[in-house]
Amino acid sequence: MSPRILVAGATGAVGGELIRHLRARGADVTGVSSRGAPGQHAWRIGSEPPPRELRDTSWDVIVNSAADTRWNLPADQAQAANVGPTNALLDLADEHTHFLQLSTTFAAGLRGDGTSADPADYRNTYEWSKAWAERTAAARHARTDVVRFPMVMGRRTDGAIDRFSGLFWIVSGLCSGVIPAVVGVKDAYVEIVAVDDLAAWITDTVYAGPPEAPRTSVLGRGADAPRVGEMFDLTVEGLNSWRVPRGASALSTPPFVTPEAWNRFHLPFARETLSRVQLRRVEMYAAYQVYLAIEDPIGCTHVMPDPADSIRSSQVYWAENNARAASAEPKAWTG
Repeated sequence: MSPRILVAGATGAVGGELIRHLRARGADVTGVSSRGAPGQHAWRIGSEPPPRELRDTSWDVIVNSAADTRWNLPADQAQAANVGPTNALLDLADEHTHFLQLSTTFAAGLRGDGTSADPADYRNTYEWSKAWAERTAAARHARTDVVRFPMVMGRRTDGAIDRFSGLFWIVSGLCSGVIPAVVGVKDAYVEIVAVDDLAAWITDTVYAGPPEAPRTSVLGRGADAPRVGEMFDLTVEGLNSWRVPRGASALSTPPFVTPEAWNRFHLPFARETLSRVQLRRVEMYAAYQVYLAIEDPIGCTHVMPDPADSIRSSQVYWAENNARAASAEPKAWTG
């Protein structure tokens, strides 16, 4: 008998790919998202009761891939977006349900363990709220798998992904010239996973069965993770493979400026000389600084495949779906 699986966040980058992988293995999958989609349920998880069909079903597996990944939310909004849905989904689980709480590699926070309830121990409220959601799932349900994974790119084969977010903001900035320099450390580690590799790993975990006690898996490359400079070289390489044949100029990898130098010297100058629109863009990209300056490899429990092919192919897929932005000619910033 096929396992009955509920996937929350079904229209997200990870949820959509995961549903395809699970169905390919013969699972009976029900998807749910805030707005719904053909063949899925609409449910604003955590802010309204679940549809009756979801309450009346005994679920073999529940996968919580629903999340608000914005890093700058006020604490109360981050809690409502990422902890509230976890509690609502746990209410649908019984003692036999395998509950998978999808999280982020960075939920460990600055202390490295994710046990702190103090927002000051995390880089932002997203990490803080995801760590809270992890603790909630582990405390309420014994058969819980917490799955921490890094930033997600498209499938390694064709770059396809259901939703553009995260690092794709940087891609559009490279094409437009909004990013005159990368604020980060060129030799720092950056953890990335291809969405199909991630979905395959989660699917295998589902079919392997639940743990007897909560367990946490951390997916990544550790010391073999790409360096920031390599990631930007691969990004530019992928973009140019699409741009140049269509008559657009070839992009170059921007120069690197350390966060310390940027915040101490460049940013004060920028505030005096750049326009309001330019400053807003500078502030938007500032959130990435901490993730482009990690100089110690992250400890992983499971080593994932090299994401280089995914990084390249994802740029082509993004460009094909955002042709106007991908064809833009970078413009130099002026004060």
